[in-house]
Amino acid sequence: MSELHTSPSPNHDRLERDLYTSFDAVDWKILSKLRTNANITMAALAKSANVTPSVAFRRRLRMEEVGLITGYNAEIDPTPMGFGDFIILNIHVADRAKTTADAVIAEMNEVAFPLTVFWSASSHILISTLATRSASQAADVLHKRLRLLPAFRSMDITLLATKVELPKDCRSISEQFVGKFAKQTSNRRKSDA
Repeated sequence: MSELHTSPSPNHDRLERDLYTSFDAVDWKILSKLRTNANITMAALAKSANVTPSVAFRRRLRMEEVGLITGYNAEIDPTPMGFGDFIILNIHVADRAKTTADAVIAEMNEVAFPLTVFWSASSHILISTLATRSASQAADVLHKRLRLLPAFRSMDITLLATKVELPKDCRSISEQFVGKFAKQTSNRRKSDA
């Protein structure tokens, strides 16, 4: 992911407090649009949120300055490279050290195409989604390679799947949810005040 290279603003704490107390439906629309198209022009972003380009720019900049937006990246579909099977793994390790995660990710990169890697919230489990040419073969090879790492404990394959196309209206459902969440958040803040 391309990280933003901005130094903390001298007003960072105030901006963060302001963002927390004033995040509204416009901010949600801007954030939602940027998640689906990071290359959107400022004019199109402003139009989608029904604000002027200068307002959209200032709001996006504020989200960047407080760290809500940490960078922009390309959305990748590995299927044209022959990676049509997907695996979701739970990888149990001895510790949550960055070096352990780095070693596991390096091994995954040798065998498959890692899409996501997360630490479990409450334990020493790395949860990963991988794209592969052959899910069963990749799982076998990965297990053999990970066993050689000192921190490795075990691996559970929780799902083997082939990519399916989602209905075209899934994005609009997601955007409707974001809109409802933004309204609930605004209403909650009003009742707290």
